[in-house]
Amino acid sequence: MDDLSKKSMILRILEYFIEKSDDQRAKDLMSDLWNQLHPIIMEMKTTLENEGAVIPEGFTKEDVNLDAPKLWDNGFDIMLCRVLKEISMGMYVLHLTMAYRQDIIKLYKKMSEVTENFYGHFTQYLLDKNLYTRPTFVVMPTSTNYISGEDYLKGTNIFGNKRTLNTVEFGNLYRMIETNITGIFISHTTASVFAYRATFTIVFIPTF
Repeated sequence: MDDLSKKSMILRILEYFIEKSDDQRAKDLMSDLWNQLHPIIMEMKTTLENEGAVIPEGFTKEDVNLDAPKLWDNGFDIMLCRVLKEISMGMYVLHLTMAYRQDIIKLYKKMSEVTENFYGHFTQYLLDKNLYTRPTFVVMPTSTNYISGEDYLKGTNIFGNKRTLNTVEFGNLYRMIETNITGIFISHTTASVFAYRATFTIVFIPTF
């Protein structure tokens, strides 16, 4: 049921992004994702109904004002969609380890395939538009090395002895920075909305 509510929220986000997008390629990508997610949601509802479970209301079209002005430039919509797909990939793998019914396993495999495909499409879009850059290339190792002591684990301590980051650490840092960039955009947008509402409220405070 939790997955159904989340999927309904993603549909509402996509509908708003599609409505406001003025980049045809981005609009087509998000429309394709909507068209593939909607049947999956209907399948999830059917599964719950067949088991006699109540269907969660989730998020409906009444929850989104498509006429509200957008507060971002082109590219943010795809950035956020990519982050959502990144999260989904991890969740589907986790849920697969807890599924035993063949129909549920098949459903999660289908959602995983959709997610992986669109994660790739969104990544390529951002690279093509120069909204994302590829991580720095690293020098390939030419010899084998071994950790000789516990000091290696202290290498990231800002107060201890320093060492060069390994590729796993570098990759995780780069991914977190990418995700945080999207989070910063969301924070700025939210702050702008709150600032507008605060101004609106102050203007109409009566003076006695």
